[in-house]
This record gives sequence, C-alpha cells and structure tokens, in this order.
Amino acid sequence: MEIKSIFISEKQAGLLIKEELLKVYPELEVIVNDGKLTFLPHTDAYIGFGPILDFDKHHYKWIHCLAAGVDRFTQSINIPKETILTRTINPNVAYQIAYFCLSYILAIENNLFAYYDSQKNKLWDKKLAKHFFSNKKVLIFGTGEIGKKIAIILKSIGFTVLGVSRSGQKQDSFDKVYPVSNFDEVLKDIDWIINIMPLTIETTYFFNKDFFSKLSNVSFINVGRGKSVNEQDLLDSLENGNINYAVLDVQEIEPLPENSPLWEHKKVFITPHIAGGPDFIMASKTIPIILQKIKNNEEINCQVDLKKQY
Repeated sequence: MEIKSIFISEKQAGLLIKEELLKVYPELEVIVNDGKLTFLPHTDAYIGFGPILDFDKHHYKWIHCLAAGVDRFTQSINIPKETILTRTINPNVAYQIAYFCLSYILAIENNLFAYYDSQKNKLWDKKLAKHFFSNKKVLIFGTGEIGKKIAIILKSIGFTVLGVSRSGQKQDSFDKVYPVSNFDEVLKDIDWIINIMPLTIETTYFFNKDFFSKLSNVSFINVGRGKSVNEQDLLDSLENGNINYAVLDVQEIEPLPENSPLWEHKKVFITPHIAGGPDFIMASKTIPIILQKIKNNEEINCQVDLKKQY
C-alpha cells in the first residue's frame, strides 16, 4: 500500500513522530496539527488519539491510534473495511498500569487509607492491622498485553490469577482463563476484579446490576474503559455489599462531572485516567516500522480487527 502523506492531530507527539518518519522517508509529506485548523487536509493517513474536525469526510488508507484503546475511532465513525487501523502497543505502559493496580490492592488490603484517616484524627489504632495475604484470588477481564502484565505482577506476590477472554484460550500468565460466555462459576470465590477490556458493543455496560449481584464483598478496579461500567449500578452494589471498594481510573464521562456521587463515596477512589500515560518517544520509534510493514504488505501485530473492534 502506498502512503504519501500523513496528518498527525497531536502537536507534541506529532513533532517527534514527524522527525523520525522523515529520517526513513524524506519524501513523505507529514503535516502536524498547529491548533489553528478549521478542517483537515487531505492525506493518505491519520495519526491521533481520536477523530477531530471533519474526520468523517475523509477516506484514509491508514489510521493509527496513539492510545491502546481504539474506541474513539470504532465507536464514533464507520471505518471502511479496506482501511488499516493500528494501535499503540507499549510494554512500558502495560507495566505502568499493572503497578497502578498493585499499588491500590496493597493499600486497600493493608488498610493504608484507614491508617491515614487515623493519622488525621491523631488515633493510634492497632486494631486496623492486617497481615500480608497470599491466598487472594483476582479475576482479570481482558487477557491481552496489559492483562498479562497485571497477571505477572500479581502472581509474583502470591495471588491466584484468573482471566476472562472472548475465547477462553489458555495463557501462561494466568492460572486459568475462562471464556466470556462462561465465567459465573468462579465469581463466588473472587476477592478482586480488574477490568482492562476494550470498549466494544459487547463490553458496553458489561459490569451492571446483573453482574454485580453475583458478587459478595469483592473489590473492583477499572483501568479499561469507563463506559464498560454502569456507574449507578456500581454505586448500588457498594451500598449493598456486593462491592467492597472501587478504584476507577476511567469513567463514563471524562472529566467526571462535579455532581457525580462517585466523588464523595467513601469506598470509591477516583484517578483522572492516568494509570498508563502515553509514551510519545516510543510511538515515534514504532510508527515508521508500522509504515514500512504497510508499504510492504506485511503482517502488522498491532492491527485492529474492525469486526471485533480491538
């Protein structure tokens, strides 16, 4: 496939990516968004976190998403089947997200937030003490690169790590993987649930009243997509004891509205979608490699299946 011109919607990332692309393809036309555009230039390819301006009026040969999740593209526009959609895969970001999950699990399991409250009230309360755990079970929804890294980290501290994927295919990083069509049997024994699934039609509001009703005193972490969770159902589940704590790095509406009851719930921890930050230097190094594979009609490991939407 011939790619002669590329538009990059993010200025900070774009300058780095343009520099690396032109080292390999000096004849390539690379246009970086200067923030003053009112419409998109006509190019063969588009690189960005999501569509901007009149994106839907263009027919790109190649679209590259700078994020790991591609739902801003797949959920908002109809991408022609002949278009190549790729996404950013960065093992460093996967480990960032894994350590984010680990930090909250350790803090909650060891009552560190309760100790902080005691400190503010000048209370010396040893009754809060918990000893280290080695018999906890976690169920990770999503067994891709990020899910695998979370599994590796949690297994290293003694967790039994189970996974859920579309197929239920065995993964070395997990003690067992269940298909998304048949995982209910394990829910009664789970201590933690972590969501890292991409947002698709099937995963939208996947975590809802029906799902939460099958749990008892389980803590929940969402580092996937906010719209995978029905937030009112989650709040209800926190009140009735199905959910113990909820750690939400992603929310259905971002920024989270000021009037959301999630902000002030004593068992909810909110972070502003920071569990895994973008690595523009890594992106600038990998995008020329992806372009080379496209030009040579070679297999691309980060290509998105448009039917599956991930």
